Amino acid sequence: PAGRRRSRNPTRAPSFPTGPAPISRGSFPSKRGPAFPEHGHFDARRAEQARHWFLSELRAGLLARLDRPEVRTRLREMGDALDLMDENSRGLRRFST
Repeated sequence: PAGRRRSRNPTRAPSFPTGPAPISRGSFPSKRGPAFPEHGHFDARRAEQARHWFLSELRAGLLARLDRPEVRTRLREMGDALDLMDENSRGLRRFST
């Protein structure tokens, strides 16, 4: 029927458990299960991180050296020399064909 309501809980007790969940053995993953192997998992992970950090610092150091004024000048000179070589080789190709 249209006006029918649910009967209320007279004791006002919740219909679900409010206390802590019962803890049984094996309900929480131990640090020795398949997710955390004892033999070298953390050591291998730490070694990967150290390798990554080292390579990123090495890259940053090398790129910083390329940004120094004397290195920029030398790179510009080398680029100009390559352009000159390219122009010379084009001229040789014209005469050789």
